[in-house]
Amino acid sequence: MSTRENASKRKIQVGDLDQPVNLRYRDLQEPAFDEADLGLSFSEHIEVMARIKTTSGKTYFDGVNAETAITHVIDIRYEEGVNSLMWIELLNGSILDILDVENLDEDYQFLRLVCTDQGERAKASTRS
Repeated sequence: MSTRENASKRKIQVGDLDQPVNLRYRDLQEPAFDEADLGLSFSEHIEVMARIKTTSGKTYFDGVNAETAITHVIDIRYEEGVNSLMWIELLNGSILDILDVENLDEDYQFLRLVCTDQGERAKASTRS
């Protein structure tokens, strides 16, 4: 077996988490009287180390009969309360919407976050 094949079957280790990211809560705000769209703001954040993998080609997540393209798969240490209502902010300013949260091996050590890219922070707040 080649080293590359072993690497894909190896369990994630703490040393694999090499990029800092921010987990953010998002809050919807009522629109102003003359506005049609809800406002979106980000509050509190949790800074964690992560392993970020981008997906190649088109991978789709089927949730509530809507297909959403998966752009990133992110692994982090287990953090209580992480859910699909949160967004991830990368260091380059990109915002990722969490589509699914998986407790890897059900042992409360690592989480796998399946995400879709929402663009930069300023643009994401107008698209949600």
